[in-house]
Amino acid sequence: MKLKNKKFFLLDKDGTLSLGNKILDGAKDFIKSLRKNNIKFAVATNNSSKTAKGHLKSLNSMGLDFTLENIIVSLDVAINYIKAQGIKRIFWLANSEVSNYLSDFFIFDKDKPELILVTFDTELNYSKLVDLVNLLHKDIPYYVTHSDIVCPTEKYDIPDVGSFIKMIEMTTSRKPDISFGKPSKYYIEYIKTRFNVEEKDIVIIGDRLYTDIKLAEGNDITSILVLSGETTMEMYNESNIKADIIVESIKKIKLNEGYQ
Repeated sequence: MKLKNKKFFLLDKDGTLSLGNKILDGAKDFIKSLRKNNIKFAVATNNSSKTAKGHLKSLNSMGLDFTLENIIVSLDVAINYIKAQGIKRIFWLANSEVSNYLSDFFIFDKDKPELILVTFDTELNYSKLVDLVNLLHKDIPYYVTHSDIVCPTEKYDIPDVGSFIKMIEMTTSRKPDISFGKPSKYYIEYIKTRFNVEEKDIVIIGDRLYTDIKLAEGNDITSILVLSGETTMEMYNESNIKADIIVESIKKIKLNEGYQ
């Protein structure tokens, strides 16, 4: 199998293309090679602390020259699904940037919402948590944008939505009814519909086993694990989740090289 024969590449952001605001070695050259071979691609991130425009600004500040067409965020997968259900009034946990974006589509309601949506709220406080817990005791549908436990940064990992989920479960005994991020079926269907692409033509490149690599389980998507982020080789060997290809970093991926 030669990767240049694939039609669409999904690139994880944190830990694969970048760490914090630092671009990883080889990322720019790999993007150039995709463009040279006329292969479509998009950054597929679960990080819902930013909108697509926010991620675009961050990536382009690193010199990547992307457009909004190149950005997929779990937040938009969630919005797409919720809108399709005809739901208007929701309660959400979100920072200011994401909250303003959600307000373009829905009405914020902390009294009688039709559902609850938890995003990667980087401005989370105790008051918000109490409001959330009160609603969760009323059996209102409970969704999350994604379930990543930590978010990698240049210095160390920080708590992500998966950590929020654990805290919420310990408090209310409730788990999310739906998680929209990688590796969910909602994420895959969103990609296939938005980009008009089949699973057999998709390659996912990422550093996280339980999101990026698991996205390719049970379907025809090709997975490439990079060891530049969360996952170490020791962790991989102990895991039941297996990648089709393993490389040290995105710098080591060659489109013209044959892979079995």
